[in-house]
Amino acid sequence: MARNFCGFIDFDNETNPKIVFQMANRLNLNDLYTLNEKHISHAHMINLYSENFPAPKSDDFMEEMADRYVIASFSLLICRDELIKKLGCNLDLSVTSDEELILRCYLKWGNEMVHQLHGDWAFAVWDNVKQSLFLARNQHADGTLFYYQAGSKFFFSSLLTGLVNIEGIPNKLDKEKFFIESLVISGYRSKTLYENIHFLRPGHQLTVSKNEVQLSQYWFPLEISKVNFKHDQEYFEAFYETYNRAIQDRLSLSDQWGFALSGGLDSAATVGLASKYFKEKNEELRALCYVPSNNDFKKLNSKREYGDESEFAQVTADFNKNVNLEYVTKDDLFWEGMIDYKRDFGVPPNIHNVWFADAIAEGAKGRGMDMVMMAQGGNQGLSFKGVPSHVSLSQYQSDLRNGLNLNTLEFIKYSLKSTYSSGKKRVKNSPKIKKKKILNTLNNLTFLSQEFINDVNGYDLLEAHYYGVDKCLTEGEFKFRRQLKPGSHCRLGLWNQIATRYDIAYVDPTRDVRLLELVSSFPNHIFYRKEEPKFLYKQSFKEVVSPKVMYNRRSGMSLSDIPHQLKNDLARFNTLIEDKQNDAVFQEMVDGKKIKALYKTIEEETSFSEVFIDELRKKSSSLFQALLT
Repeated sequence: MARNFCGFIDFDNETNPKIVFQMANRLNLNDLYTLNEKHISHAHMINLYSENFPAPKSDDFMEEMADRYVIASFSLLICRDELIKKLGCNLDLSVTSDEELILRCYLKWGNEMVHQLHGDWAFAVWDNVKQSLFLARNQHADGTLFYYQAGSKFFFSSLLTGLVNIEGIPNKLDKEKFFIESLVISGYRSKTLYENIHFLRPGHQLTVSKNEVQLSQYWFPLEISKVNFKHDQEYFEAFYETYNRAIQDRLSLSDQWGFALSGGLDSAATVGLASKYFKEKNEELRALCYVPSNNDFKKLNSKREYGDESEFAQVTADFNKNVNLEYVTKDDLFWEGMIDYKRDFGVPPNIHNVWFADAIAEGAKGRGMDMVMMAQGGNQGLSFKGVPSHVSLSQYQSDLRNGLNLNTLEFIKYSLKSTYSSGKKRVKNSPKIKKKKILNTLNNLTFLSQEFINDVNGYDLLEAHYYGVDKCLTEGEFKFRRQLKPGSHCRLGLWNQIATRYDIAYVDPTRDVRLLELVSSFPNHIFYRKEEPKFLYKQSFKEVVSPKVMYNRRSGMSLSDIPHQLKNDLARFNTLIEDKQNDAVFQEMVDGKKIKALYKTIEEETSFSEVFIDELRKKSSSLFQALLT
């Protein structure tokens, strides 16, 4: 498989190889990869291969097709034997590349081929006869794809880095996107922080020709038919079997697996199921657990764990008996790491997760693991809490906006019966309440200056986000927006980006499309019972997960330990602040007094308090976006 890829189309002229190689070199972090470039007519593409992810053993078929088609891809296809049967070909799996399978699917099914692929993938296929480009991204996993169009020129890259600081692509900030991201608001998912550079969303495809660009969605999880089993146990068994199959299908991808193990139920269930596979082979399952390097912050409040989940990870290891658990940490200076991430990937990091994801990737590379299985999907989708028996409709609106709901039929019936029994109530906040909520958000969650907020019409943007026509529920009008949203940081490619640094691959079975579609078909009561979170997981995996982990109320990684990371790197933090003093754009966007006050608080360690930590947590996204953008 190719680890990353990029390409450039100029429908009016021959392509410029210099531009494509410039893009590819931006993707080649630490010079880990070799470039394989192909050029036909207006299209020039480059695949990046490495020692862990080498070029295909045989290219006979691809050479036959080379006069008409060029393909570039990031792919980790599973169920390849099933796909070959559907293609009706007699192929040797050991010498058949993912790229060949993708192209064969395209030749057989055209754009509909996206429904035949399983695993992690994103690709671009150029048809030289039709003079058209077809790009697609899988339904919900780590293969990302970015693009930029200017007139007859079209650029695309599997990482945003391939489109940043490239000839022909203006390096302009998208101020509206910056504003939204600074307030930690989920939205504008097809936009990036760079103006007119877009992110191809999961389950979408793009067809590009000289005169037209067609973007379309091909996967509709909200339209999946509902499953109605007679007994609840049937739901749990179906979930267990499908989850286990997703793991088994992926384990065939490599002989050098590692597992990211935290103290949570998601990774414990994955390790518990996978350990059976390793026991059958009389092998140990190798797992890595992230441990924060600075534990002084535990003194603030002994009841809070702040990301150290080693105790519960060890419980999972002991419970399965064949798990070799090792601990990894990240001793690099915090701000140096943030700056390195911005340099490598073109955008500020998702600070919630980048630190431990990077530590595990680095640990895996040093131990010869080329793939790491993690389980982040359950955080927002598969382990959905559901709708409790007594809930206000306004709260339910909030849940919908945050993507926490999968099925709403029962709730619609419930709300019609109870909430609207009088026929007079309207589910609409008054203008006064609306204004108060928006102003609170603007005042409490950002370091942005009032001038910048006014410049981007921040109040109107928030009003549209919170109270747009598709967000309000009024009497007799129910517009529910259900979102299948497992692990947004995975969906945005964070883990895949970090893995690129170390030439490994992160793989998550919880985003297997068959599993997601199965869960989408389940009724709400399977996810929520007696106010017990992750009810589906607990009932399905009670035989493979320790009760101590099952009922652990974990805090996980927290932004609360950021002040202490900053304390270790205070000089670099101060340099960043000083460097920005002469930056006109920064001065326009950010309230410098607020950041200076933060620096002073961090400098005076005795002033650390839970109140300060909570304030930093609220505003941290704004801070990092401002200093690193």
